[in-house]
Amino acid sequence: GDNWHVRTSPVWHKPIVVLCNERSGSNAEIFSHAVKYLRRGKLVGMRTHGAVIATGSTDIMGLGSLRVPGTGCFTIGDGEDMEKNGVIPDYIVEPLPGERPQGIDTQLDKAIEVLRQEIADWEVNATPPIRRASERPFTP
Repeated sequence: GDNWHVRTSPVWHKPIVVLCNERSGSNAEIFSHAVKYLRRGKLVGMRTHGAVIATGSTDIMGLGSLRVPGTGCFTIGDGEDMEKNGVIPDYIVEPLPGERPQGIDTQLDKAIEVLRQEIADWEVNATPPIRRASERPFTP
């Protein structure tokens, strides 16, 4: 019908910046790897931990449970195992001791700076205005 153009899920095509650090693990690392290697956005912070492996749980004779590795995750392009292979941010920012208690967040400040530049670059190179076929002169 007439709703062929309606998306079933939200899509964001504008610039993004993602914060990550050594406390990012598991899905947070997979997400950071994907953002960087798909060139979807910039990463700011510190190298992630390298704790990327999907596990399941198994019962130990009614005494408890054990997490068991089941699926590996690998980087796009070179196929490197993400386990013990943290993602390196585009902008490495290591907070100094005592900054956080003082309300200073150098990683967030850098992310805002980078995002502002990404937005400015995006606005310059934004998609040109649409020109419909009906607006062009007919050429046989």
